[in-house]
Amino acid sequence: MGRSGQITVNGKNYSGTMVPMNYLTDEQIANVLTYVRNSFGNSGDSVSIDEVKRVRQQVILPPVTSSFE
Repeated sequence: MGRSGQITVNGKNYSGTMVPMNYLTDEQIANVLTYVRNSFGNSGDSVSIDEVKRVRQQVILPPVTSSFE
């Protein structure tokens, strides 16, 4: 599931589009999250593949739609 439109993060407004990334494997998502948690001045624990699997099982994704239908 992607996102578009305005969001506020730590009091700062952002507007743009984030494309869906649900085609990535659990390992790829864990790697990206770990990278972000330890880059850009951040310092955080790594994200495990099991954590990604657990969250994916809890999230109900909307059906995939296409503008070409």
